[in-house]
Amino acid sequence: MLNVKITVNGVSARIPYDQIDNLVYSIPDESRHNDVIAELARSTHPHVRMAVASRDTLDRKIVSILVEDTQIDVLRNLVSNSRARMFITETCLLRLIKTEDHDILVTVAENLDSFPHCDEDVLAEKLARMDNPVIRGILAENVSVSRQVLEQLSHDEDEDIAEKAADSLERALEEESDEEEEELEDDEDD
Repeated sequence: MLNVKITVNGVSARIPYDQIDNLVYSIPDESRHNDVIAELARSTHPHVRMAVASRDTLDRKIVSILVEDTQIDVLRNLVSNSRARMFITETCLLRLIKTEDHDILVTVAENLDSFPHCDEDVLAEKLARMDNPVIRGILAENVSVSRQVLEQLSHDEDEDIAEKAADSLERALEEESDEEEEELEDDEDD
């Protein structure tokens, strides 16, 4: 049970459980407060954990607490938080993908390159096999997705997705060709 009280000049007052999330917002979003924020991340009140998951200065300890949460809104906030993504492991992210929560899937699909502890190709392959056409469509438009995934999506049963993937594959090949030409020109200049 989370027991929160505030002390001012030796005088204390208890914060009721339904007001603790307001307290989270009033604590400056600075890493020097992360020890207190880590305690608040353990709250049984989901709104408190949601507020914590939205903070800009999360650290590994807080993310490791919140990534195990069972409240989907907490997990959505966590995955949407660019700072938190720095600490989410591939194992944890694959578990979150298994929830098949639309908001989590969209965030992951749109931000494949912002999870440094995850292999983008593994994530893209997992997402490309999902039944959700919105997720496959997001991947199909991403030229940085591996050629293998784009090739797979270019044969998708949904014609729009297949067309988007074929276009992305063509653009990716053009970009590679342009890069190779630039490298050759640079070599010739040397």
